[in-house]
Amino acid sequence: MNQGKLDIVILIPQSTYKTVQNKELWRGLTMFHHRNEHTIEPMLLTARQAARILSISERTLWSLTKDRQIPAVRIGRAVRYDPGDLRRWINLVKDPQKTS
Repeated sequence: MNQGKLDIVILIPQSTYKTVQNKELWRGLTMFHHRNEHTIEPMLLTARQAARILSISERTLWSLTKDRQIPAVRIGRAVRYDPGDLRRWINLVKDPQKTS
């Protein structure tokens, strides 16, 4: 039995795979998975990581954040993005009639 052992699972969209060159971005997309337990949610992303994942500039991301179009988590002066919120925002933009 391999109890207590962690597997590192990298979750990344295929379209982003070839563009990932930055270790910081990899860390933002890394999830830790315990063999006998549920997957732990990924870390919060920095603006740079979120912008790269969305394929937009940081300036555009900041503008969308300021206009409260994209949800952000503020921890003190730091602004971070929840990958789940980004996925929901993408789905909302793709299908504006959908509400959730």
